[in-house]
Amino acid sequence: MKNNELNAQSKVLKKGEVLTTKNYNLFKFLPSNRDISQANYKKLLQSLGKRNVYGASTILVKQSVDGYYYIHEGQHRYMALKELNQPIDFIINPNLTEDDISLMNTASEVWKLKDFLKRYLDKGENESYNYINSLIKDYVTGVDGSSVRAMNFSDILYISTGWTSGVEKDFKNGTLNVTEEQYNKARTKCELLKGFLKEGILPLNINVRRYLQSILELTDKVNGWEELDTINLKNKIETYRVMIDYKNYGRTDMYKKLFVDVYNKGQKKRFIGVTTIGNDVEYFIVNKK
Repeated sequence: MKNNELNAQSKVLKKGEVLTTKNYNLFKFLPSNRDISQANYKKLLQSLGKRNVYGASTILVKQSVDGYYYIHEGQHRYMALKELNQPIDFIINPNLTEDDISLMNTASEVWKLKDFLKRYLDKGENESYNYINSLIKDYVTGVDGSSVRAMNFSDILYISTGWTSGVEKDFKNGTLNVTEEQYNKARTKCELLKGFLKEGILPLNINVRRYLQSILELTDKVNGWEELDTINLKNKIETYRVMIDYKNYGRTDMYKKLFVDVYNKGQKKRFIGVTTIGNDVEYFIVNKK
């Protein structure tokens, strides 16, 4: 080691120390902690049961006025170590806040979107999360997957915000902004999309998010589009699904072109017209007598 590297060691500061105990009753969870994931818990039981490397399982806590240590990071490790009757290594940080829980886990990508939802629902400071929770219950967790493919969490976020980029980051940071008007529109859109997610209609092995986005763009933006056209499109996708199966496109324009071709099959009096001006493509309903 070079002299300048040795001298640099004098700049290393001790900010805290790792404590250890087998008194598991000293620790408590916060309401804003995510729910225990059984899969994560069982994985830790296996790995820590084989070898518990010093420092690798350390948890981060803050001591409260009631004397207990509230776990801000590491609740799954705590549960696994307790089950294994192993000591708990922990660091006390008096400056921790409950907001740090989601911030730390955003950086480490440990938390899933549902964990962040629980976090901000518990805080109760942003109505947007109540709107998302309502949609999740009706179109994700409450859907019978045997007959209708449930949308996923991200689908709901994008549908609610009009496919806004960066929406997942805002969601995790607690800054999601969904108005009541957006929520009502999102519910209407989700109801419409359920019909396109039914077994026998949903094509095989496709980019489902782009599939859904393309359907919404057609139903929202095509000049002259009516409810009749939504029914026709759904029936045509079911009839000619083989044309869409395994088309895993990453762009909505490719799906829209495909949907136009499918919709127009056998349509002589009412079909979708297309006009291209430069890079702009416009779709419209054509009625012929």
